[in-house]
Amino acid sequence: MKAIYPGTFDPFTLGHLDIVQRAAPLFSELKIVVFKSNSKHPSFSFEERAEMAALSVACIKNVSVDMCAQLLVDYMRQNGVKYIVRGIRDTIDYEYEKQMVYINRAMYDEFEPVFLMPTDRYAYISSTVIRDVSVMGGDYSMFLPEAVNEYIKAKRGDMNHA
Repeated sequence: MKAIYPGTFDPFTLGHLDIVQRAAPLFSELKIVVFKSNSKHPSFSFEERAEMAALSVACIKNVSVDMCAQLLVDYMRQNGVKYIVRGIRDTIDYEYEKQMVYINRAMYDEFEPVFLMPTDRYAYISSTVIRDVSVMGGDYSMFLPEAVNEYIKAKRGDMNHA
């Protein structure tokens, strides 16, 4: 069974990595799909976000990374995927994901979500919070995989220099 884990991953966090590590054993193939996102204004480019995700999961054998600039359901249909992995931290995430399930199922009836709750120590981590900490000059490194921290330092020195 194949599944995808879609998102903007701006940047890829320890919370994202936690979901990937727990989802990978459930599927023969898990693909992280970095979406372009027309509604969000990412701090990192499409390519940078995909590269950070790939660096973070390089040692997980059945996990790969792809990029997508089309509708999620079109990507799933074209790639023969019906399972989507999503992390649910709280009721706000759940309500959002529930709405997205109904919309996506209307367009692709084989659409099947698999919801995972993060490990307690990662339940509060979000890319938005990390970007906010960065803007205020705080140390966000404890929330990111080491590969992402190294990537950001090598490319920019800090998220604020986007």
